[in-house]
Amino acid sequence: MIENGFNEQLFYSLLGNVTRTHYSRILSRDIAKLLCDNLKQRYPALIENTVPENISYGCSQMC
Repeated sequence: MIENGFNEQLFYSLLGNVTRTHYSRILSRDIAKLLCDNLKQRYPALIENTVPENISYGCSQMC
């Protein structure tokens, strides 16, 4: 939708590209751990015996 010269689809596409390019600067190990901890509370079977036993928080940050 273009309104006042603003293309929303282009904006989200560019935002996605920037996020994918710089994700390692955006997603720190602390945030990766927090996300995993929250997932463990909501979906314990998804995280149990995986993080951090088989995949470290640092690796989950890079994946």
